[in-house]
Amino acid sequence: PMEMESSIRYINDRYVGMHISEGKLKEGLLRLGSLGKHFMPHLMAKTPHDLMRCIEVRNIYDGSILHFKACMERKESRGNFLRNDYPERNPENDNHISVCRLVDGKDTIELMRAPELKPEYLEEGK
Repeated sequence: PMEMESSIRYINDRYVGMHISEGKLKEGLLRLGSLGKHFMPHLMAKTPHDLMRCIEVRNIYDGSILHFKACMERKESRGNFLRNDYPERNPENDNHISVCRLVDGKDTIELMRAPELKPEYLEEGK
């Protein structure tokens, strides 16, 4: 599990870092998919601690896949999220968030309006 986790983190660092593009995201997703296909079935645990690490690395893998897909859906640059192929900010996405979830076993990514903050959190310094 530790080698698998290290590989997943390396792919994330390399392909979904500060400056990204459609090509880098597709390549990273391809590499993650290959990693999952070839090595995920061979994870094994001899102790409860190892089992916990296997489950943890599976969650890291699933989260990474969703992260890549969410980045591909976001066709803009904003804050520290810089897409080389979409350098401009899209004002239509103001006050919107990406929501990733499983629906019938398939991951879906939707852009939804962010919930309104309570008035006490809108005050300066909070």
